[in-house]
Amino acid sequence: MKSLKAAAVLIIVLSAFVLAAGKTEYKPKKRSQFELKSPVVDIYFKPGEGQPIPETVSIAGDYNGWEAGDPEGKLAKQSDGSYKVTIKLLPGCTHHFKFILDGGWVDNMETFVKQNVLKPAPHGFDADGFGGKTAVYIVK
Repeated sequence: MKSLKAAAVLIIVLSAFVLAAGKTEYKPKKRSQFELKSPVVDIYFKPGEGQPIPETVSIAGDYNGWEAGDPEGKLAKQSDGSYKVTIKLLPGCTHHFKFILDGGWVDNMETFVKQNVLKPAPHGFDADGFGGKTAVYIVK
């Protein structure tokens, strides 16, 4: 009987510790923190250290029918070696996209983003159906 009471006391004490430890405030990020607030997006790209410097850089995705030659998707080269373009996306949608460097599609955008500077950072990555990955922007 004493061992049963001791076990009960031990469970109560351990439960109190678990509950006390659980009182740390946890605030999950809201979905809006992972969304672009405007459908007009200023894209900034700069090759990472040791990465090749492309002559031409474009962006294409489901928002423009994956048209690699779309002039509105061509990034302008800046004096600091970065590239910029402003694109328009549909609000309330998830958009998949890839970069085109010197006429060739980037196969894996997840690896590409890790090796280079891309702003805003993609909200995620999805399989492209061809063994690579697209990047994803979510627009509020």
